[in-house]
Amino acid sequence: SDLVFEEIWAKPGEGGHTGTLTMEAVGQPVKMSASFELAPSGKGCVYRITHKCKCSVPLLGRVVESFALGQVESGCADELAYLTQYLKTHK
Repeated sequence: SDLVFEEIWAKPGEGGHTGTLTMEAVGQPVKMSASFELAPSGKGCVYRITHKCKCSVPLLGRVVESFALGQVESGCADELAYLTQYLKTHK
C-alpha cells in the first residue's frame, strides 16, 4: 500500500523547532498525525513527538488505532536508534 506522508516544520523559535506530520495509507481506513519539537539541551538536543491515530472502521476502530500507534512508535524508536548509532560512527 502507498503512503502519503507530509511533514511541516515551523520557523525556529527561541525554544527550537516545532512541526506536524500526517500519514495516510492509501485505500486504508487509518490516518496518523503527530506534533513534534526539536529543542536545544546542553550540547545536544531533545526530540519530542506525540502520535495520534484515527480509524474509521466501526466497532474495531480502537483496536486498529492501538495496533497502528504501536507500529508507528516502534518504527520511530528504531529510526532514532539508527540515527544515534550513525552519528556515533560518523563524527
